[in-house]
Amino acid sequence: MNIVEYEERFGPISYPREFEKRLEGLSVLQQMNCFRIANGLYQDVPYAERVYQSWNYCKALPDCEDVRSLIVRDGKIVGVMAKEDYHGRIVPCMVEQDYCCSYASEIDGSGVKESIFFHSLICVPESFE
Repeated sequence: MNIVEYEERFGPISYPREFEKRLEGLSVLQQMNCFRIANGLYQDVPYAERVYQSWNYCKALPDCEDVRSLIVRDGKIVGVMAKEDYHGRIVPCMVEQDYCCSYASEIDGSGVKESIFFHSLICVPESFE
């Protein structure tokens, strides 16, 4: 997977408490196991209490078709560049942040109906799966 160096314009870096220690000494390839692309329901659960749920969208970084490259700073993954559905652009998604993965609008005579879905780059504990 491609690597992009972090730039301030990508947004702030905010790891969950104690998570950055988990990355120490790991290669970027090994660090990929510490993250998932998931729906927002996982963000509502504290980092240490996150548990994989098969019914809840969650993919490893190499398995996610939206992820185009990793954003790295000082040898640590801080985000991903992902394909945004709304405009079809490649956008940065920083740790514990969202990006628009799906957008649809429908005009059926009664007005505009919109649906917007977001995915997040979440940090997962070692016990996640």
